[in-house]
Amino acid sequence: MKIAGLIILNLWGYIAIAQNTPKSFVVAAEFNKDEAIYEAKSYVALQVFGNSEAFLKFEIDALTATTSGELTTIYYNSPDKKEEGIVFCFYGNYWNDKGVVYKGYAFRHFNGDKARSFITKLNNCVAENEKYMYANKINNNAYFTFEDITVLAYVADAIKFRLIWNGFDADWDLNSFKKTQKRFASKTE
Repeated sequence: MKIAGLIILNLWGYIAIAQNTPKSFVVAAEFNKDEAIYEAKSYVALQVFGNSEAFLKFEIDALTATTSGELTTIYYNSPDKKEEGIVFCFYGNYWNDKGVVYKGYAFRHFNGDKARSFITKLNNCVAENEKYMYANKINNNAYFTFEDITVLAYVADAIKFRLIWNGFDADWDLNSFKKTQKRFASKTE
């Protein structure tokens, strides 16, 4: 009986916390590229394009996913709305306002022009700070803020970016960034 009581109390705690979860964060046990695409479809339809009585066509395509699964970049395009851009799908540990840690994911999107500006700023960060960061890999870093995302550039084996946004902290290696850049450029030509 004591074990059953403990199980019920534990389940009750999860239910009570889940009801206080912000709408933009969804509790998730596992997140991968396929899941990111699936969830990004509804995010783009509802949050980026908004309600529509008409049938709107749009494309979703995963550009890259980090090996850690912390970040997936997704291209979206709607010929009907004449809009395109990139959605950053963040996944990882998230702390709610009650201090409870859980796995969750959230989306941040940039329309085409903002996405190009962000990519340009990342390239400029590397170009202007590469020698400095490689001079002392352990201690030398560079950072900047682009809208509400803080980018911390550093060198491990190669240059990496840490994208810090809304409680998420995702590593994005230079190869994944370059793939995103190349694939985004080929989609927008």
